[in-house]
Amino acid sequence: MINAIITYRYLIAFFLFAVLVIGRFHGSSVAEWDTIVKEKIDQKKDTLMVGKSRGIRSDEWQVQTPMYLSQAASQKFFPLINPAIRSDGQNMLVSYYAPVFDITLIGKPFNWGFIIFGSEYGLSWYWYSKLILLFLLSFEISMLLSEKSVLLSLVGAYWITFSPGIQWWFGAPHADHVIFSQAIIVAFWYHVRSKSKAQKLAMSVVLASSVVGYVLTAYPPVMVPLGFFTAIVLFFILYSNRENLHISRYDYFSLALALVIIGASLYSYVTKSSDAIQIMKGTVYPGRRFVTGGNFDIRMLQLYLINWLLPFRDVNFLNNCEVATYLSFLPALMIVFVKVYRLETNKKTLMLTLFVYLIFQMTWLAVSYPDWVAKYTLFSYVLEDRLQLTVNLTALYMSIWAFSLLLKHKPLSFRDSALFSLLIMLFYGYCIFYSPMAGYLELVRGGIVITLLFFSVMNFAFLKGMKKLFLSCIVIYITVAGLTVNPVSRGLDAIYNKAIAQKILAIKARDSDGKWMVNNSLQLGNFLVALGVKTFNSVHYYPDLKMWELLDPAGSYSQIYNRYAHVQVQLTNQQTHFELVQKDYFILFLNFNDLKKTGVKYILSRGQLITPLLREIDFVWRDALFIYEVV
Repeated sequence: MINAIITYRYLIAFFLFAVLVIGRFHGSSVAEWDTIVKEKIDQKKDTLMVGKSRGIRSDEWQVQTPMYLSQAASQKFFPLINPAIRSDGQNMLVSYYAPVFDITLIGKPFNWGFIIFGSEYGLSWYWYSKLILLFLLSFEISMLLSEKSVLLSLVGAYWITFSPGIQWWFGAPHADHVIFSQAIIVAFWYHVRSKSKAQKLAMSVVLASSVVGYVLTAYPPVMVPLGFFTAIVLFFILYSNRENLHISRYDYFSLALALVIIGASLYSYVTKSSDAIQIMKGTVYPGRRFVTGGNFDIRMLQLYLINWLLPFRDVNFLNNCEVATYLSFLPALMIVFVKVYRLETNKKTLMLTLFVYLIFQMTWLAVSYPDWVAKYTLFSYVLEDRLQLTVNLTALYMSIWAFSLLLKHKPLSFRDSALFSLLIMLFYGYCIFYSPMAGYLELVRGGIVITLLFFSVMNFAFLKGMKKLFLSCIVIYITVAGLTVNPVSRGLDAIYNKAIAQKILAIKARDSDGKWMVNNSLQLGNFLVALGVKTFNSVHYYPDLKMWELLDPAGSYSQIYNRYAHVQVQLTNQQTHFELVQKDYFILFLNFNDLKKTGVKYILSRGQLITPLLREIDFVWRDALFIYEVV
């Protein structure tokens, strides 16, 4: 049965993908809108089917998904500049991987569904093309690492795909970078080893698409360290196949085609987005950030110890996303690397290089490097708390490799495995008790004991090469900690099946150019964006400088608004001013008399407004939402 699944895996994946898209299923947490806008048109319609929507994933349901829907709802066909966002429109090539009808679509396969089928089917395509492709690629990577151990590779694919570090960040750039990194490696591997012209051509196109996607995802804290990992693997794929490498004219043609696709796509991106990119580089946040490392508690690398509890209890320090990571066997790997390395025959240089790179990443977390090192390695862009994800992902890959050799050769005795497991358990205990993890695990009775015992057994099975026990522990952990994170949802009724949405869309139908503002709400600006109406305040990927300078001619508040930001507006009789709430969130206190400067025609307000400058035209009493027209 396993052999049949492996043989027909792409056909099975395609069938599963088709069923999920046709059914309009997805894993988005858009059902969170039901907690913000409650009055429905049809009370029987629900988006959430199984599981729990995750409010903490606001980057996905509150920001990213509304921008996707806004692109689909635009009068122009998936425009480069979306007029519905900011006062003068927003460049969508730099906006969270949003669908734009442009040559860069070659590197955005997850968005093709929006272009072809529209919003609901497009969201399903986006979600499950990522998930299924990640599983398939992770299987290929695991096969490469484990010398084609099929069962270990299947579990490895499950392990990577449903890791908390992926699932809690699934709608964020981190997951996309992992997918594209793996696609680059797999495509290059098959291109180098294949003798089929058709396969070489196909792999060249996949390679080009993946490189473009990797670059356009453009989140440096993940892009830089994972880029080094990818480059190391690519080099050693080429090096290890050097004796059998015969480059033909067709190879030159296929690789030249890839370079043309990459060059044309990136040229289009840079030329069409240069203004937005320059503004972003000049922002207070995140443009002027410069990191030199050392600002991380190394004990927190073991955050996977508490990840099993995250789907069921909100963490009481940081937040669930920030503590989500990959299950790796980092301490065990450090103990047995030399012994396992001696057993390796085909990938010795690669694994030694990856081990050295893993050590460098760990030192970046613990040690402050000179500025010149940060600058020339590009690690100046790499935040320590984001790097821990790549550290544990690197260790995860190496754990799959190490276990395949421990399983095959069983170099450690029962006594040594038990002794090392005990030492690792003591280290885990130290990390737990001398960090906030202890207080979190104590939210569950016996949480610390359960954690230490389970991980001790799993480490023992890892070190002793006990296949059934080890793989069973992995499946249990990942099922509990990762598979349960994101919900199974269907459709977009959480947005469109709302009384206030119907009223807003009715106004849009008769006045499509009318500009809207949201008063007294952080989230509802993004709700308007999802409906495709022109929205003054929502999330701005780069600052709306022309508008802010119009409202602040002296530039007194430039340090507040010159940033990526969630923009909230509070209408007031006080003088117009800005207040920073947190690094990516500020409030514009806008004097009623300055409304005319904004060009806003309609206002959606949480709560009533009493002023002769506004005329109430509609409301939804249950949600305390009122629609006003500027007189």
